[in-house]
Amino acid sequence: MKELKRIPSAMNRPITHRDLERLKNEILIALEQKINAIESRKENRWLRTNDMIKEYGFSISSLTAKRKEGSIPYSKFEGVLFYDRKRIDQLLEDCSIPTKMDYSLRREIEY
Repeated sequence: MKELKRIPSAMNRPITHRDLERLKNEILIALEQKINAIESRKENRWLRTNDMIKEYGFSISSLTAKRKEGSIPYSKFEGVLFYDRKRIDQLLEDCSIPTKMDYSLRREIEY
């Protein structure tokens, strides 16, 4: 992430309203860039193998093994493997292991 610019003379003088406005604008721009990156990630439904490795942290060998054993869904088109982000996210949700907190929340809801 891009570092925010430092105001060089801030140590020698009080921070002004203009300084704060400039800082606010830089923060808003940085946030907008992050949000846009997240949105573009959501729009890209189909992931290639390298995307799966980068975004989900799979190793190439574990991804290949999971694919061969049939536990991870994929499509193949003209020799290129594609993974549906929605199905991968759902698969990971389905495989999640409940925590103690999940059990205590469940008890509170039941009572």
